[in-house]
This record gives sequence, C-alpha cells and structure tokens, in this order.
Amino acid sequence: MISINRVTFNYRKNCKSILNNINLEIKDKEIFGILGPSGAGKTTLMRLICGVMQPTEGKICCDNLEIS
Repeated sequence: MISINRVTFNYRKNCKSILNNINLEIKDKEIFGILGPSGAGKTTLMRLICGVMQPTEGKICCDNLEIS
C-alpha cells in the first residue's frame, strides 16, 4: 500500500505550492488514474511517489516504510 500524508510541494521556497496538503491511499492491486488539466500537478505527484523528487512537507510511505 502507498500512503501519501499531508504532502505539499513547491519548486522554490516562497513560491506558490504545486501540491498542497495531499492525502491519498493506494491499496495493493488497486488500479487508479490521475486526471486533471495541464499544470495541475499530475506529473509532480507521480515523481514524488516514485521518489524522483522529495515533498516540501509531509511524507510518502510504501508498506509503512517512509520513502520520502
């Protein structure tokens, strides 16, 4: 299971947040999709889940192990 707890992300300090206080739980073997307009933060969210980028605040866990 992947859990996203209070994740906020911005590219630079003092800039508007791309993602703000996101909470999400993805259970094992669950299929999900991410929809939204251009610039909504879909790619940023996937990069955070994959560990390519680190959240400004909050944490992301996989099977109760913190990955960010």
